[in-house]
Amino acid sequence: MKEMIDKEQHKFARYLSPDEEIVSVTTISPKYFRSMFLSWLLLTPLLIGIPGLLRILRKRATLRYIFTTRRVMIKEGFLSVTVTTAPFDKISHISVKQSLVERLAFNDGHIVIHTAGPTGVEMVIEHVEEPFELKNTLDSLIDRERLIMSTPMVETKEQKKPKKDALIQPFPKI
Repeated sequence: MKEMIDKEQHKFARYLSPDEEIVSVTTISPKYFRSMFLSWLLLTPLLIGIPGLLRILRKRATLRYIFTTRRVMIKEGFLSVTVTTAPFDKISHISVKQSLVERLAFNDGHIVIHTAGPTGVEMVIEHVEEPFELKNTLDSLIDRERLIMSTPMVETKEQKKPKKDALIQPFPKI
C-alpha cells in the first residue's frame, strides 16, 4: 500500500502543494467497470454498444479521485486534463448516494461533496467502492485539517521581536 501511495505521489506531484501528501487515490469501482464493460461488449455486435464501451474504457483509464492531507481532487482526462479541487476548509457536508442495485450488486455508490459559498457547488465522486468507508475517511481527514487550522501557533521571543528592516521609516522632509 505504501509503495502504491509513493507511486501516486510522484505521478500527481505537479498537482500538489509542497506541504501536501496523498492519502488515497481511487477510480470507478472494479465491479461496476466489469459489469458495464460486459454489458456494452454484448451490445457491440449491434453497433450500439461501441460508444458505451469506449466511454467506460476511457473513464476507467483517465478518471482519478485523489484525497490528500488538505483537499479532494478529481482529475479527468489524458491529453486534455481537468483538475477540480475542494479544500477541506471549504467543504460544508458530504452525502452518499447508493441505489439498491449499487448496494447489493456492486457495493459502490456516489459521494457528493457540498462546498461552502453562494453557489453551493457540488463535486460528485462516482461509482466508488465502499462509499461509506470512503466518506468516513474523508470526514476524518477534514476533522484533522480543521483541528490543525484552529490550533493557535505559539510565537517564540525571536518571532515577536521586530526586525530592524521591518520598522516603518518616516518620510523624508522636502
